Amino acid sequence: MASSPLGIVVVDPHAAHEKIIYTRLLAAAGEAAGAGSQLLLIPVVIDCTPAKLLDAEHNGALLAGLGFAIEPFGPATLRCTAVPSAAGNADVDRMVGDVLDGIDDHGPIEERRHRLAALVACHSAVRFGDALAEVEQQRLLDDLATTPEALTCPHGRPTVLMLDDASLRRLFRRPAQQ
Repeated sequence: MASSPLGIVVVDPHAAHEKIIYTRLLAAAGEAAGAGSQLLLIPVVIDCTPAKLLDAEHNGALLAGLGFAIEPFGPATLRCTAVPSAAGNADVDRMVGDVLDGIDDHGPIEERRHRLAALVACHSAVRFGDALAEVEQQRLLDDLATTPEALTCPHGRPTVLMLDDASLRRLFRRPAQQ
């Protein structure tokens, strides 16, 4: 929660962090492939169906643009050696599995890039209810303040709610101030 001259601001830390990460992922995707990558100390090996192997192969440039390094690793497996830098807090096995489940060859490339960036951001963001130190809370607010279109997460949920004086009075069943 934060305050403003207009009232109280309630922040959903997951939605806010998700929007920040999503914006950074898309910005990094516009740079050279792998520019926003973090190498994994231990590569993740994923068992795949032949269809998933083909999807990963056909979408290799899209995955690389988001910061993933995924390559064939046998007849029915893929190996991930890098993930987007913004995905530092994610469960890599689960995130990569979900990315591979969510990837397809249908629709415009920009739409697929946005969909995958939203998925990665969701996996990477702090969880609702996680305790954040005061300095982390402030960093989240500062980052959100500089994020374009920061009022909603990539899935359309609000990142902040403003409760002005009139709303608070109505919620607490108090008379309007004259």
